[in-house]
Amino acid sequence: MYRVVAILIVCLFAVGTIIVLRSPSTAEIDTPQPQIQKRQVMQPEPTTPKKPGEKRASFAVITDGGFRKFSAPMYHNLSPDVYIEAHYPNVIHIMKDGITWRQFFATLPMKVSETCLTTGTDETFCTNANGTITFYLNKQKVVNVLDKVIQDGDELSITYKAKAAPVTKIPTKQQ
Repeated sequence: MYRVVAILIVCLFAVGTIIVLRSPSTAEIDTPQPQIQKRQVMQPEPTTPKKPGEKRASFAVITDGGFRKFSAPMYHNLSPDVYIEAHYPNVIHIMKDGITWRQFFATLPMKVSETCLTTGTDETFCTNANGTITFYLNKQKVVNVLDKVIQDGDELSITYKAKAAPVTKIPTKQQ
């Protein structure tokens, strides 16, 4: 009897280990939790004092409902003029006047255009037959936002939503 219980415990442990090891990494994509509101995600951290002349804005990239984190070091402190930091990576620190959204994204290891987004891990999302990229600046849908100068307190959201695959009806026998 003890032998059967011991074998069962070992088998359950092995299956659990395999499931954990085969689970997709959450290093860059995190499924949004219902209790987290976009406002909380987008707001600059209020307890960090601004440096003289600094402006702050925030951004979010959401692909198919998943909030993309920019916590990997490859995104941090890449330009003295405009950058993000590890402790709050969706807050943009703007140290020079006249910086546009396009200039900010050009400092990161990713590509953003009016019609496509290529992430730092080379995933590409484009407006085409498969889905749509939409830009929201301060909660308003905008076109050509990339050439706008980033203002203190701006909130930019880039969303990609895949189009649902058409439902194919399976014919049933008529009687």
